Amino acid sequence: MRNLSKKAKTIIAGAAIAGLASTGVAYAYWSSTGSGSGSANAGAGTNDLTINSANVTGLVPGSDTTLDVVIANTHPTTSEAYTTASYVVTTTPSSCLAADFTITGLPVGHTVAANTVEASVPAVLHFANTSANQDPCKNATISIAYSLN
Repeated sequence: MRNLSKKAKTIIAGAAIAGLASTGVAYAYWSSTGSGSGSANAGAGTNDLTINSANVTGLVPGSDTTLDVVIANTHPTTSEAYTTASYVVTTTPSSCLAADFTITGLPVGHTVAANTVEASVPAVLHFANTSANQDPCKNATISIAYSLN
């Protein structure tokens, strides 16, 4: 058998150590375990949108009156979106029928930038002229409650 030089022995020893070390790393990689957890919370929206219209006067049966409907987002940094605008009419006295009043042309689906007042939307308030006596609507107060969804 031949005697190996010191240099050859060093190379063989280094290769053996490297081989064992790489086996240990691979074994540790494939044998590792662990666990963990995390969480996140979704925002609920800021609900800072408002919708209003100015008061109108002079309603008579069979008339149409333009309502300047204004939508605003009062939140200083967050845009808000809505899909539909709706309304409920109430009257005082209640003998003036709320069903005689309808609104068309309300805005639909839009995103309102933060801290912005949208331009007026010209919706139309219609006071139906029915065959019933509408005298209870003389000097009545017609209230409109808007909502955005």
